[in-house]
Amino acid sequence: MRTIPKVFALFICLCVSFAFADTHSLLILHTNDIHGHVKADPLGQGGLPYVSAFVKEMRAQRGDLLLLDGGDVMRKGDLIAEKTEHRILYEAMKKIGYTAGAMGNHDNFHGYDHLRECSEIAGMPILCLNSLDDTGSPRFAPSTIVECNGLKVALIGLTTLAGGAFKSIDKCGEQLRLEAERLENQIDLTVAVVHIGRKECILLSEKAPTIDVFVSGHTHEALHEAALVPETGALIVQAGQYAQYVGVLDLTVDPAQKKAITAESRLVSMDPETVTPDQEMIAWLDAEEERIFPGAGEIVGETGQVIQIPDLVRIASAALQWKAGADIAFCHTFVMRSNQREGAITANSIFQSAGQRGDQVVLTELSGEQIRVYLNCLSNARQGKTAWYGFSGKMEKADEAGKWNLVSDLEMAKNYQVAIPLYQWENLMGECAEPDSPLATLPKTPPIADYSVADAMTDYLREVKKSGGSVEALLATLN
Repeated sequence: MRTIPKVFALFICLCVSFAFADTHSLLILHTNDIHGHVKADPLGQGGLPYVSAFVKEMRAQRGDLLLLDGGDVMRKGDLIAEKTEHRILYEAMKKIGYTAGAMGNHDNFHGYDHLRECSEIAGMPILCLNSLDDTGSPRFAPSTIVECNGLKVALIGLTTLAGGAFKSIDKCGEQLRLEAERLENQIDLTVAVVHIGRKECILLSEKAPTIDVFVSGHTHEALHEAALVPETGALIVQAGQYAQYVGVLDLTVDPAQKKAITAESRLVSMDPETVTPDQEMIAWLDAEEERIFPGAGEIVGETGQVIQIPDLVRIASAALQWKAGADIAFCHTFVMRSNQREGAITANSIFQSAGQRGDQVVLTELSGEQIRVYLNCLSNARQGKTAWYGFSGKMEKADEAGKWNLVSDLEMAKNYQVAIPLYQWENLMGECAEPDSPLATLPKTPPIADYSVADAMTDYLREVKKSGGSVEALLATLN
């Protein structure tokens, strides 16, 4: 492939070797890192009903359309996604009509057999050149050739280098080059559909220069203009995250030269000001949600402002202490994935914040001394901040060297019943549980509650609401 000399804003003009080439148009629409966000967020942005409506509109206008996904369909999103092990997303993708997708690093969370099932549900191939089984055979098809508007387009899939069989750019690039060269005589254009970020795509392009387009993912980057690799002429596109955008790459392809001679790219925001969502899909999703998890849309609180993660973990620690009937509860900031938006707080929106990393809760016993050592370790190792509920205390500088120490009303020799997210507990068993530490004796397999952090928060806020309290008033009491 073949060099693009200049980029003019959203319009990329490529050299044309003759004036009246037999050219064909090709419209590539693309998403990536949907991460379980089936429905729109509390502000009405993103979600597959918008994607469905936009794709329908474009298909009504164009008969030359491919719809591709750069991977990570699963995890981090809505309750209905989690409750269906993400099958609901692939059912929606089937309705929308995806052509093919890459395998994201989160997409094998339920195992490779499950991902194959999801591929069948979606009616689209999951492509992956660099995921091999124990025999060295590809777990999924490395590539496929699709026909569109008189063009034969090769689609080659890749997952992250860390999650694939070829750990280096050089090795992965070599395998990509070989696969592209194998297909070269059969096709008019080559597109790599990859769960790999822009910077690594640039390096892969240099190793596999016959790739024309990289539909990328993993880094959640919103590329409002296609990135150009000057050395090869390859274009790299990526559409942010959570179905908040659909990427549009409009190409004119010359089959004789096996290259695109013009390209125009943009991102289209999936929001009510830009797209009217697909009401049929909304109705279907609502019915499925009511059938599978009827409480997902329950409003358990209202907020007049965005609740940031530091405040969410304070609510979570109070909720866990209440739910567990424990003396003390903790919740670290890294348990939360997102803020709560202004407006209604629902069971689903709480799950979006705390549902993945807070999916399991440990119920255990810690002494005051063990708690002190743990909190000192967190601060001195700069491992972030945890909220707690059930005792009074603060971290203070202990000496001129800048070491931190907990000053609290805890009794060092007393044992306390404690609730703590498993994701956070595992940190206790790591750097903070050195051989000579009071934490070294903690059990590696502690008892697990039958509820999650999100469950505790939902139940707790529901009780606050029933008693006439507000989220803002609650936060004031937790200061």
